[in-house]
Amino acid sequence: MADSAGLAASDAQIRQALGQRLDACTTRAQKTRLVASVLYYELDLGFPSATTVRQYTQHGSLNDIQRDLRAFLSEIKDRERLQLDLPGFPEAVSVAFTEAAKAVWAAANQAAAAGWDADRAAADAKVQAAEAFAQEELRLRGAAEARTQAALLTVEEERGLRGAAEQRLAALGQEADSLKSALAHAHQQLATAEAARQAELQQFSRDLEAEREARKRDAEMLEGDIRFAKMQIHEAREQNRLLQEQMKANKADREIDVALSRQRILGLEAELSKLRQDNLVQREQVAALRGRLVAGVGKPKASAPGVMRPGKHRRKGG
Repeated sequence: MADSAGLAASDAQIRQALGQRLDACTTRAQKTRLVASVLYYELDLGFPSATTVRQYTQHGSLNDIQRDLRAFLSEIKDRERLQLDLPGFPEAVSVAFTEAAKAVWAAANQAAAAGWDADRAAADAKVQAAEAFAQEELRLRGAAEARTQAALLTVEEERGLRGAAEQRLAALGQEADSLKSALAHAHQQLATAEAARQAELQQFSRDLEAEREARKRDAEMLEGDIRFAKMQIHEAREQNRLLQEQMKANKADREIDVALSRQRILGLEAELSKLRQDNLVQREQVAALRGRLVAGVGKPKASAPGVMRPGKHRRKGG
């Protein structure tokens, strides 16, 4: 791993080396590979840790970066380990074939590390491209039959890589089938939960409708009480009018009767005011229940709180 003291001393040099190249990377894996390549190859600071890489990329979790670094390190080891020995070939040809094989190996390893998003046809295309490249090199350099055989050995090695890639693809296919099964099970659970929620919502709607009907009956009873109270007030006022006419004959008795009538009217008006207040409270409670219905959709239903119905007011005699 890269020495922390060396990284601290070379922070400005590292950032200068990364420069705009880091901005050109669009994925976490690309950024991780760029930082690791600069530290390992260009600045010779050793292989970095996930924490060091994230310090410069500011992208991805430490676990994801660590996975990218393992893939990159594996690629480095395989690339450094791969060296074609082509007796009879010029060194330039050996180097060209070695680099071509390394490029093919890097492409196959990168495809496997990325989860094999490309299908088998893409892998075949890469192998065919490597074969075409080898044949083109042989054609341009006019290689003899021995060189062609050496190139074929390289191609066979590439085909072996493709076979390993196909095995990996098959394993990933099995894993995908398992994930599909788990997803189908999750969808089934979600459908069951949704059905239960709909049943609770329907039950809540029925309970709310029953409560609304009860409120309606209470309101009708209250309106009946109000009408009765108004009738009593009207009767009292009529009696007061009659009393006032009778009191013209007896002034002393008139003052007493008027006082009594006024007291009775005040009591009845107070009762009417209370009935109106009760009616207002019930309307506010109905509005609150409607608000709860709107806000309560999708939540577990709680039993609707009972609301005490106002008792019938005792009707006073005329």
